[in-house]
Amino acid sequence: MKNVFQEVFLTAVLLTTISAGTSLYLASQPTLSPQQNLLLESAIKTWQRGDIAIFALLGLKSTNLLRSQNQSDKEESK
Repeated sequence: MKNVFQEVFLTAVLLTTISAGTSLYLASQPTLSPQQNLLLESAIKTWQRGDIAIFALLGLKSTNLLRSQNQSDKEESK
């Protein structure tokens, strides 16, 4: 299960980083074609959603770790 989380997390980070780089590059250009404008909008949305996905994955992972810790604490106290 740990490998699955790592793969999903690294994929989210990679796609978010690529989208962020694309957004920053296109935004720094003096003029953009209509196709580049569409790509910029898409890259910005992907970047924003990627940030949300990364934080959601981290939150889920921390919640699972806390639950595991609580269960092991309860078992030790018995």
